[in-house]
Amino acid sequence: MRVPTTLLLIFGLMLSASADSGQLAGEWSNEPGNCDELRIVYGEDGRHPTEIQADGEWVIVNESLWKRDGEVVEVTTDGQTETWQIDHLDDERAVLINQDDQARELGAGEVELFRCPPRED
Repeated sequence: MRVPTTLLLIFGLMLSASADSGQLAGEWSNEPGNCDELRIVYGEDGRHPTEIQADGEWVIVNESLWKRDGEVVEVTTDGQTETWQIDHLDDERAVLINQDDQARELGAGEVELFRCPPRED
């Protein structure tokens, strides 16, 4: 049995569009080109610090834990857990939507992140 090329193309596009095709682990910033000042880390070990550059050193200003299950990311800080839905994820950019209605109403419902290059130590 021969599978139509169109069907194979559609199946391939569905696979490539999956949020799981991207890797969230790594270092991100809230603006393109801002990686020298701010890094939001999604560590392979589940750590999720936010770091800023101060006096030539990286300083952790917030420490959280994170885990991912498919397109859902849970971030736990001081015993409070936020649930985020991955709306977009590729090698350069991520968009996460906060699943808390109140956060969305306050304008904190969506975050866009930009992947940082490796640090120069």
